[in-house]
Amino acid sequence: TRNLAKMRIDRAAYATWFGSDVVEDFSEVFDVLTFAGLTSLSAGSVDLTPRGMFFADSIAGLLASKRVSALRGDRNASSAQRHHMG
Repeated sequence: TRNLAKMRIDRAAYATWFGSDVVEDFSEVFDVLTFAGLTSLSAGSVDLTPRGMFFADSIAGLLASKRVSALRGDRNASSAQRHHMG
């Protein structure tokens, strides 16, 4: 999501880093964002449109939401185990 500040996600760089395609990993998100005119997709990148630039923080949140949920779930599970009295 840091690259979103550049208003672009380089698909090759993402694939090198994560071993997969960003558009495939977030297909539902990008389907909606592209339909709403907030992103444009090409073979090389995902770009925010001028309209999408106004929603960059929200878009970054959508892309990070699975990871944040996983981290919160892990933390809550650890906390519950640590404080369990039974």
